[in-house]
Amino acid sequence: MRKNILILLLIGAFVFSACQKEDSVNTPKKKSDDILINKEKVTLNIIQAVNESGSLAQLKTELENTTSVRLTDINFMKDNSSNAVKAINDEINEKSYLSEAKGVVQVPELWIIEGTDPVKKNITLFSYAPDGNEKDWEFIKAYNLDGKEFKLDVNKAPEYSVIVLEPDGQFALKETVKKMNQELKTLNVQVERPATRANGLETTVLESVHLSNDQEPWIKGGAEIYAICTGIVEKNGQKNPQVRIIEMPYLDHDNKWYYPNQVMLFWKDYDYQAANVQFFEHDSNYNYKKLTQILVDGLFKIVSAATGEPIVAIVGSIASAVIEVIPDSFFTDDDDYVDSYYTLMKNKSYKNRRGAAQNATANFKPLFIPNN
Repeated sequence: MRKNILILLLIGAFVFSACQKEDSVNTPKKKSDDILINKEKVTLNIIQAVNESGSLAQLKTELENTTSVRLTDINFMKDNSSNAVKAINDEINEKSYLSEAKGVVQVPELWIIEGTDPVKKNITLFSYAPDGNEKDWEFIKAYNLDGKEFKLDVNKAPEYSVIVLEPDGQFALKETVKKMNQELKTLNVQVERPATRANGLETTVLESVHLSNDQEPWIKGGAEIYAICTGIVEKNGQKNPQVRIIEMPYLDHDNKWYYPNQVMLFWKDYDYQAANVQFFEHDSNYNYKKLTQILVDGLFKIVSAATGEPIVAIVGSIASAVIEVIPDSFFTDDDDYVDSYYTLMKNKSYKNRRGAAQNATANFKPLFIPNN
């Protein structure tokens, strides 16, 4: 199986500019179809806003003991008189409008990583993930409060403390998952759950999970993991794929056990007692509408071609199709494929079950949830 499989893709190239201390930072005008937030421009304006407000200590306090904070919720962003803050808001609003029209979700957030050097960690830098495929990155560009540029190691955690701007982190993933599920309903591959069930809900929960490799370089922070759950429903005598995407916000680091007790499979979603759960790691800005359409088209073809096959084989083929249907031509800075659990059976527990790719170990168990 391919290690890197796209599910939300395409990060474009950005035009870089120098930091101006007196005026808000501007960059050359780019082509009209550039819909992604200019991370360099916003980062330099964040530095200017922090300098203007003298709020570095407060900013670090806001970011401590939390995974990340929406940029628009940061305290210095409340200063409407700041040219730098105005420039940040203008860039976010313009690109959010353009990207939404193209089916791309961007929600800028900030997070901090403490430096590894006991002395240098007292110096704070500002940075962002480079564009393009992370395998091609040569260094991580960062700036101090004076606008001096630093080149940080891609793979080694930084000696300095670094505040990172991330437009496609956990907040963007949450919104993207919501929108993709809406698209799946529109494309008739996600059934509507009734408000009540006669006898309650039959489910399978992810009791605990451990990842051996979450695929993320340090500049991307904690992993944004999500699951694609698939199975079969019958409509008018035809077998059709059923797809649901589930966010897993707690699962952000490898080599650590998590105990979410999260419902992954609602068995009334499926007409057969077998389904798949696959883990992916969100890395990129990709047109979720286009992705959803490609995914659904590919799954319908697979299911149609498997007519007459045993139902377990069809369910398994859907999981394989999730990995295979995305064309290679779309791969840039793609979402990482993490692992697959094929044909999980209703009413069956799985203890220390290794995924097909050997990257995940998980415990699943059936759980009946009675009505009130």
